[in-house]
Amino acid sequence: MRNAFSIYLKELLKNSNIKYVNIANATGYDLSYVSKWLSGSMLPSEKTIASTVEVVSDCIVKGISKDNTQWYIEKYGTADTDAIKASICKELLQQYAISKGNLQEKEYIFSNKLGTELLTDYIVTSIEQENNIAAIIDFFSLDRYSQLRIAGIKDGCFYRDKCSLERKIAFIVNTSKLIYNQFDAIFFIHLLSGLSVYDYMMYDSNIASGKIIFAVRDKMVITGFFLGHSDDISAVSIIKGYGECSDIYFQIMQNKVERNPIYVKRSMLDFIGSNDYIKTLMSTNINWIQGHVTEFMLPEELFQRYSKSINYDENVINKLFTVYTEVISSESARVLLYESAISDFVATGVVDFFNTKIHLDKTEKQKVLVHLMSLISKSNLRLIEGVFYPEFEHLYSPNLYISDSSVYLRLENAYNRDCVFQLVGSKIKALMRQLFDDLWENRTDVVISNKKDIANYFKRFTGINKAIPS
Repeated sequence: MRNAFSIYLKELLKNSNIKYVNIANATGYDLSYVSKWLSGSMLPSEKTIASTVEVVSDCIVKGISKDNTQWYIEKYGTADTDAIKASICKELLQQYAISKGNLQEKEYIFSNKLGTELLTDYIVTSIEQENNIAAIIDFFSLDRYSQLRIAGIKDGCFYRDKCSLERKIAFIVNTSKLIYNQFDAIFFIHLLSGLSVYDYMMYDSNIASGKIIFAVRDKMVITGFFLGHSDDISAVSIIKGYGECSDIYFQIMQNKVERNPIYVKRSMLDFIGSNDYIKTLMSTNINWIQGHVTEFMLPEELFQRYSKSINYDENVINKLFTVYTEVISSESARVLLYESAISDFVATGVVDFFNTKIHLDKTEKQKVLVHLMSLISKSNLRLIEGVFYPEFEHLYSPNLYISDSSVYLRLENAYNRDCVFQLVGSKIKALMRQLFDDLWENRTDVVISNKKDIANYFKRFTGINKAIPS
């Protein structure tokens, strides 16, 4: 029996140079299965209908010849092939829903920018309300506005500041097409920082290329496909209900086990105990970005005093401090220090001491500032004054540590025991190394390299008038 889907599909094939076998080859299905779609005896699988019509629409558009171009122009009111493809997607899915008789179970949205915005709305709302989310998402193909919204960034601020570690989120993304640019590299750092208020993990796989499959366990699945090489979504389907949504959720969760994690979350205790911390200090090509004040920025007197208050091996801690002092004093490390890290410290007196917050009094704060000022002449330190991009103007800046042996982020979140995000994806590690070199060499509008100018900044807080060589 013919149905709405088979009738519409047959009409499309009649007005193109595409045959049944072309559709079978493009979709990867057996010719006899595709023939049943056209006869109306079967419909494509509901689980894969969105991707199926995407491939079929692409195949049909490619088969449009000079002889039948006019038919498509008259039918869809445009000669633009991307617009025709989007319209075919929309109509095929609508006819499919009619044929299934379950229009109330599904929603189909197909309008490039509208589709992208709608999909982003669902993702953002789900992240903020649901506890179990798994997604295959070509995140880095989304437009910048959508990326910022998903990361929880608005008007230069994080608008998600409530810790919800019971909220488990897993993203499988595609980094293979990532090409370095400064904004995206800085954004990636803030993405991990912003989503760290949840139990969030990210994996890397080419299976995410060109698609979004976003599943909320037991509730909803959203699928979307990117239109050609643009950041527009050509079709979005929303499936609601228990059975199918749960199946897709667990399939993605099982799939992530076989994929490459982009980073590994570690506690400070584990990072120190495994000797990975000291290995990074003893490595080569050391580059640090300091977004907040940590234990190694203290003078030895204060370091020794507060190291007795934490439950770490004292010999290991002291060795770390010794190695750090040698590294920072020999100029073998390049350090970019955010001005905001110092101004925040002056205002609060808070130091991140191996992921334990300690509060220094006025006298102790002065000792730290004098100590840092003494390092200016003998360390390879530059000061970041201001912000690199207005989109990140009011964001907390995590510490980034780069060396030949390791690349890791160190977060300041007091509620997050696993404050070390050790990057393991080769693509992302390469981006971070390139980012540091780019900021160090090229952002003279924000990065101060003159030692006298840096010293003058510290004098505002210390009152010390100490000569610093140029």
